[in-house]
Amino acid sequence: MRNKILLILYKARTNLFFQNLYILYYKLALAIVKFVLSRISFVKHAYLKGSYNQRYFEPVISDLDFFLVGEVTPDNSKRLEKVFSFFNNFFPIVSDYDFYSEEDATYLYNFGDFKFLSVSRWIHLKGEPPRFQYRYHPRKFYLDIVNEIYFQLEWLFKNLKNREEGDLFKTLKIQRQYDKIKDILNYLHDHQTYELRRRKLKPNFRWAQLSNEEIIWKFNSLISRNIKLQELKNIILGEFADWDVQKILREPYYQKNLVLIDDPFVYAGKSHYFTRELFMLFYYAGCIDSYLVYDWAINKTGDRLSSLFLRGQYYCKLIEGRENMNHGADYLNSKREEFKNLLDAITSSFPVYETPPPNVFGSNVIVIPYEEKKDSTFSQKAWLDSLPKDLACNPRLKILFVCHNNGNDNSEIYYQYSINDSTIDCATLHIYDHYRDPHCDKYPALYSIGMSWIFGANKALLFDRDLVLNSEIIEHSLEVDYENFQFSLLKALPSKSHPFFIASKIKNLQLLDFDTMISWDLYNIEKLRWLLSQKTELNGYERTFITENFGVMNWRDKTELIELDIDFEFQGRDQSVLVLTLLPVFKGLLEFDILGFLKPVEFRKEVWYQLGYLCKENNYYSMIQSAKDTLGKVNLPQFSYFSDRLPGVIKSGRESFAAIVWADETSFKFSVVNPGQSRIEKSLELYFPFDGFYLLDIEVNLNRFLERSYFRIHAAVEGHKTSGTVLNLETRSDGKASSKIILYAPSGTQKVKLEIDAEIFDHCEPEIRVCFDQPIEPKNMEKLNFESYSQLEEYLYSISGKLLVLEVKLPKITSGSKVYLEKKAASYPSHYNEQAGLIRSYGLVLPGELVKLVSEISTNDFDNIVTYESEASSTS
Repeated sequence: MRNKILLILYKARTNLFFQNLYILYYKLALAIVKFVLSRISFVKHAYLKGSYNQRYFEPVISDLDFFLVGEVTPDNSKRLEKVFSFFNNFFPIVSDYDFYSEEDATYLYNFGDFKFLSVSRWIHLKGEPPRFQYRYHPRKFYLDIVNEIYFQLEWLFKNLKNREEGDLFKTLKIQRQYDKIKDILNYLHDHQTYELRRRKLKPNFRWAQLSNEEIIWKFNSLISRNIKLQELKNIILGEFADWDVQKILREPYYQKNLVLIDDPFVYAGKSHYFTRELFMLFYYAGCIDSYLVYDWAINKTGDRLSSLFLRGQYYCKLIEGRENMNHGADYLNSKREEFKNLLDAITSSFPVYETPPPNVFGSNVIVIPYEEKKDSTFSQKAWLDSLPKDLACNPRLKILFVCHNNGNDNSEIYYQYSINDSTIDCATLHIYDHYRDPHCDKYPALYSIGMSWIFGANKALLFDRDLVLNSEIIEHSLEVDYENFQFSLLKALPSKSHPFFIASKIKNLQLLDFDTMISWDLYNIEKLRWLLSQKTELNGYERTFITENFGVMNWRDKTELIELDIDFEFQGRDQSVLVLTLLPVFKGLLEFDILGFLKPVEFRKEVWYQLGYLCKENNYYSMIQSAKDTLGKVNLPQFSYFSDRLPGVIKSGRESFAAIVWADETSFKFSVVNPGQSRIEKSLELYFPFDGFYLLDIEVNLNRFLERSYFRIHAAVEGHKTSGTVLNLETRSDGKASSKIILYAPSGTQKVKLEIDAEIFDHCEPEIRVCFDQPIEPKNMEKLNFESYSQLEEYLYSISGKLLVLEVKLPKITSGSKVYLEKKAASYPSHYNEQAGLIRSYGLVLPGELVKLVSEISTNDFDNIVTYESEASSTS
């Protein structure tokens, strides 16, 4: 009955008398509310939001919605609720209001949802005038749009639950929601020029004849066919491609409240009716469960800036009472200090842009960071003028300048620059400098912020501003298909260095940020220092090492350049490799601010400047000594100096540390600085006369007795890792240990790679030596045949002091055909001849030792079992 009366009143609006009467009614209601609020002392600021005084205002349908700010207490909230209940008795259009503290209101203005984009159009009733403060970040901005569309659908489903057949007034409200979504989608398509001011409602009473199923499908269809929303959906879903949607759909909540409408369905009053694609969009955008996006921001992204904005968005949802199963008001209160720091960092570093820039979905974006103060000669116009003229013809290519400046420059973020008869889209992101340390490089953070700002781009090209561009460089960069990362860095060399590890493949470079670098242990640092010091092309092992340990690109083509750039303003260009040694020290002196800019730890600034200036003066040895002197004072990590001419690598344990101090062709010595567990890798060069297996002597000398000194050594020729020996050694009472190893080697001078895990519990300088003994040639050894595997077992149990080669024939050799000889102190290599179906296993049985055959295939398949043996001298 109520809706029928409202429909009559709505239709009467076309009469001029009733139209003026309605306007007076709304004005009277607003005047009374304004008067009463002016007398309520705990309400400090009051605003009217919504459609009133806008062109899409609809008398009878439109309500008066208020946003109030003041002293929020339980008593004040109850008093305000009574006031609005009283208003509603006489003015049913006065019912909806929000009441927040000044602190919460500030958070909402800056990090709130889509409705805060229109704050400047709110009507001022009390306190300070409304001021636009919405903080734009592309990821948050587009998620806000998706959330607003979902919010309108929520109201649709609520209206459908009590909609009766032929209810024209309820249908008008549903039609108005349809127009709201159309307005949001138009804004999504072009928010540079389109204003969020919806058209006047044009009643279409034929909607009343539509069933609930038809209305639901009409809404879903409107949203699904929007091209920009499809692009946004693909971007968001791409980040959750490995999630199992079916597992989500099996959750009890969705089983009870969700209907997927891809197939014919019957309306049953559920909470959600979506196509499968729209459900995935709303789910992964955090519309249904806001915790999902918050968890992604906290735990699953390396995008520091996006994380800040999405955390702000999440806290605002909790402020508005949109709680979830994981977090509510208590969690929000526990995070208020963090939220305040987040707000301060964003508001002090980024300007407010009332007109957000156009999206870069699917575009290729050139990101160019620069510091306005240091790069005073840099000009955007000059840089753009230097671009090849044919680049402007590429509609998918866009430019983003990331400018670190000292003022409060709020110039237009977006502009189009003319090149010949074409234009290229450009944008400038201003980041304010508020007393950031002048001796810490800003470029890592500027690159990261620029990457965050181009949400949805197809590819980012991070360009050094000094690089002389040409079409070939850019086109090559655009064509390369990157497998393991989504950006490349093009850098002018030599130029001002930045703290990035750069691996180059022809013209394409990848960076690894300082945040990752300072997490390396000394083993990785020393290995990298050695690789960087080599002038020849890296071999396969070294490439694999870089790929696995430093996360850089797969090495598919010839490497043209490997360079480590570290710059703390103090450093000379030739000091990159040397300064790398100090990374563990810098880790103890530097930290990141909330936006990712490096800064010295407050109570260690003095040490930071002391080391920095010594570095700037190229006084490396003084810098090393200075760092050593300050280690104990400030509890910095341990470090040591390594000679560049020694390609030795040390991997230290949590407490231990060691360094190679001397080496020649067949031996080396290392110093145990801090006892404990250490890992040593060393290559020694030996000459081998022909392809085959060889017996080598290995000796360890501690020069004195140390209790519980233990070595586990894997020895193999580089490139033949599986054809080597794993040996366990314990030192004797004289501090020495020795044994023999067997390994395969091609003819010529080869590098024998030693990987040594050592446990040494005192300071010492162990020496390790590897010497050539003899080749292993079965033709010169005594041959024995065995009729069965049991005979072979008896033989292995009985032999002593023998060099042994066991040969078995198999019907077929596969990757799982593992057969090798093993004893307590060592495991030996085998040679697999797949074509002949032969396996030769090598071993050495010294007096008092037992050897056994380890086989991962059935011994019943063994055929033609043969051994070759010769005498082996004792090494004891």
